[in-house]
Amino acid sequence: MTFKYSLTYDEAFEAFHRLAARGNPVARKIVAIGLLGLSAALIVMYALEPTRLEYFFLPILCLATYFGMMYYPGFKARRGAKAVATARGHYQVEITESGLIRSGGEDIELDGDKDARAFETSQLFVIRPDRLHTFCLPKRIMKEAEALEVREILKSRLKKFKIDSDPA
Repeated sequence: MTFKYSLTYDEAFEAFHRLAARGNPVARKIVAIGLLGLSAALIVMYALEPTRLEYFFLPILCLATYFGMMYYPGFKARRGAKAVATARGHYQVEITESGLIRSGGEDIELDGDKDARAFETSQLFVIRPDRLHTFCLPKRIMKEAEALEVREILKSRLKKFKIDSDPA
């Protein structure tokens, strides 16, 4: 199947954000709450014992980790989506049943490395065959039968394939 398309900013943002915010969203929220709780406890401990400077610096480290974990994926996604939108590129991607993606004269295996993954949302398929390549295929350019076939190819070729319609 060959698809010719251009991406919108919103499609690129969704793809990059989901790729940057790796891991289970519930686990990320639990860790975030834990970091905030630990920061609060350390601030109270510093108020009780102002001579212990580690009680002053550790909350700063916890809060920096919290902000990095919660806001860096969005920052990174906005930067990538802006680059895609600025380029206003037109893409041509071919997916074969043998597990190859052809784009720009290059053949790339779907399961190119140990981190190969893909996910499907209500709007797109995002495929990350290796660390160098990311493909975002909007469903608006596909017929229903093509979307089903792409889903089956991804399921059969990738260990990490997730169908998720919740924009977490």
